[in-house]
Amino acid sequence: RVTFKAAKTLLHTEAVQSIMIILNETDDTERVASELKQMFETQKLDLEIKTWRELNDYYFKTRALFGRFFVILIVVVVIVVILSIFNTMNMAVLERTNEIGTIRALGHRRQEIVHLFILEGLMLGALGGILGALCGAGFTKIVAFIGIEMPPPPGATIVWLSEPQLSGGAIITSAVISVVTAVISSIYPARKASRLEIAEALRHVS
Repeated sequence: RVTFKAAKTLLHTEAVQSIMIILNETDDTERVASELKQMFETQKLDLEIKTWRELNDYYFKTRALFGRFFVILIVVVVIVVILSIFNTMNMAVLERTNEIGTIRALGHRRQEIVHLFILEGLMLGALGGILGALCGAGFTKIVAFIGIEMPPPPGATIVWLSEPQLSGGAIITSAVISVVTAVISSIYPARKASRLEIAEALRHVS
């Protein structure tokens, strides 16, 4: 990177092939490109404009690839969460067999037993989602404060620090996934608990 004057001297030319415009906000890209294109047409300038999105095909393909990796990772995590909560709820049914029998003997319907265990799964998912979101936000803040050293981009020799930012949408999504997976994984153990025969449940020994 050199000054325009030095570049003209080195290349022995007064011509300019391209001009790069750097914006303060990335979200302004399309608006500024549209305004410039309109200005070129109005003033009949033989100029062409290309946004960074058009010039960085490799970036978007890499981003799409990592996006697919993250989808696979999320699916794996969801499966692990479902199996973990499923196992927890199954153990809860096994350990509370006598209690379930007592509740049924007192006149509570099967549907109420199902609601009871699904509500427990919902509370577990909500608690886990809130704690996970808080821990994730705290960890992100710590990493952003320390920074992650990244290699220099093409055309540069200076390393730069990546500072992750919190995304409200990502936090809400993770909390919702936690609650939904907890409820889904509670359905079978809840139905299993509701189908226990009263006499057998009361005779059960843990």
